[in-house]
Amino acid sequence: APVPGRALYELADLYGPVSPGASASEVLERARRVLPRRAEVRAALDTLEQIVQAPVWTRFPGLELSIDLADLRGYRYHTGVSFAAYVSGRADAVARGGRYDGIGSVFGRDRPATGFSMEMREIASLACIELPPRAILAPEQPDPALDAEVRRLRADGHIVIRCMPGDSPTPAWIRCDRELVQVDGRWVLQPLQQHS
Repeated sequence: APVPGRALYELADLYGPVSPGASASEVLERARRVLPRRAEVRAALDTLEQIVQAPVWTRFPGLELSIDLADLRGYRYHTGVSFAAYVSGRADAVARGGRYDGIGSVFGRDRPATGFSMEMREIASLACIELPPRAILAPEQPDPALDAEVRRLRADGHIVIRCMPGDSPTPAWIRCDRELVQVDGRWVLQPLQQHS
């Protein structure tokens, strides 16, 4: 029979990949051998086995599942399985969650529950946002010649941002690198000048 003190030592090594949908997991089989044969331990390992064998994993080919029986991160109100989701090439989790059955009893509603939180900074850092090309700033000025030049530039595929009445260009116009300026009665493109 497993020695309780030794089981604590072994717990640190009870982690590793599992094959989603597989009928057996090396980590869980080893855990059954080295952890105390108590009903709570058996029930927890059975739950993990059911999760690993769930048919839902076949819908995500390429998904890598891993079990870490010594993982203590997360919130202390979890009452069962907790999880973390990672993205290849990143050390920090993009989501964390787990079971917290019965926690609602303090509010008069004792029922099974699960949830997760997403790390929005991590997710945002993964987003591949294609920034639009630089734009042209056009002043707010009623002038048919300016209107015509804005239409011509837009027809040629340029992005033209037209100031609204009362607007004054500020660093918020960061995507603009050129501006329409009136020179000798004509509207011409020039590099954007700093406006105060």
